[in-house]
Amino acid sequence: MKRRATIWICLFLLLGISRSYAQFVNYEIKENRPFAVLPFELHNDFIIVKLNLEGMLPLNFVLDSGSAHTILLHKEYGDMCRLRYGKRLYIRGVDRSRMVSALLCNGVMLDFESIIADNQNILVLEDSFINIGKYSGSKVDGILGMDIFQRFIVNINFETRMLYLFEPNEYTFQKDNYEAIPFSHKDGKMFISAKSKVAGVEKEVDWLIDTGAALNVLFRANDQDTLLIPENARPGNIGRGLGGFVLGYLGRVERVDFGDYAFDNIQGNFQQLPDSLYLPPENGDLEGMLGNKIFKKFHLIFDYHQKTLYVHPNKFYYSEENEDLSGVYFTASGLHLNQFEVEEVAVKSPAGKAGILPGDQLLKINGSRNYFVTLQGLNKRLSAKEGKKIKLLLLRDGKKIKTVFELEKYLN
Repeated sequence: MKRRATIWICLFLLLGISRSYAQFVNYEIKENRPFAVLPFELHNDFIIVKLNLEGMLPLNFVLDSGSAHTILLHKEYGDMCRLRYGKRLYIRGVDRSRMVSALLCNGVMLDFESIIADNQNILVLEDSFINIGKYSGSKVDGILGMDIFQRFIVNINFETRMLYLFEPNEYTFQKDNYEAIPFSHKDGKMFISAKSKVAGVEKEVDWLIDTGAALNVLFRANDQDTLLIPENARPGNIGRGLGGFVLGYLGRVERVDFGDYAFDNIQGNFQQLPDSLYLPPENGDLEGMLGNKIFKKFHLIFDYHQKTLYVHPNKFYYSEENEDLSGVYFTASGLHLNQFEVEEVAVKSPAGKAGILPGDQLLKINGSRNYFVTLQGLNKRLSAKEGKKIKLLLLRDGKKIKTVFELEKYLN
């Protein structure tokens, strides 16, 4: 019998990388142990791992299986560590229309708590094009790409907030409770082929496995495929990527299959690309992306060399996660990332009807000052039960504004 659940997402899209380069996967487990354990933090569904760059600069990196490469977002950190910059490469933004430049660095040391890479190739952005901390609510300095997945068998445990990394030739585990989902390799990344139902039509989708995306699903299609877009989908910014805002639609997806599991009536992002930028999968399926709003419901074991993802539902699978019911999207700023500003307001949403505008700064929510609130906690308040009143005190052009609205489902 197929097991089903209902989940919802918050809005964000990280980035997409194109163009590969010769890279070394020189990670070694310290003290000659057969496995390593790395703690991580989960902020707004971003998996954040701590490391030391060149053994001297503590930084936070997002674990991103959607990126073929490890990327340092701030060149000033590379300057501080005296990295040796090599040739210039170009990274394509997630909208595929913009290219940003990065410098290839050889022989870089990445030192984690229990593993080390002492001769690694990484990319360093020449300009800081994106501040992921605004969207995660936590400081983020870089992207930890597919290197880890290619080197180890990777077990992600969202309950314990731990990464368990095993030597491929020494790892055995009890598979009885896990479902094995095969995946394919393309450009060094992992793809699952599965069915979905959208706009009343079942479609086979080639899903990129993207642990760096704090969303549920994203569909890509060419700009002629209007049948893919649900009838009541809302146009606007569906996220932020390396090249800037990503335009598209936010709408309901009737079903997404994930192995023997299925997720019904979820929110999905829909991105339409010009024919010149759209690259359909070779097998003719739709192109899509699976993110952490689905993955965090499972214990995950990635075996890159055997092209298999093992999944088993965790405690979060059985707990209902509410969707945003406000239509207002905040970003975080300030030294402690506890100052919040409106970045986007959905059309015909409760927040839109209440007159909230992009650029409004949050002073209080339901009587609490913003420095008592995290971005994740703020989003949780905006996805409570329908009918709950939200009282906001905002600052706009130097004037304080009070507004009240009730949470409701604004996306049909």
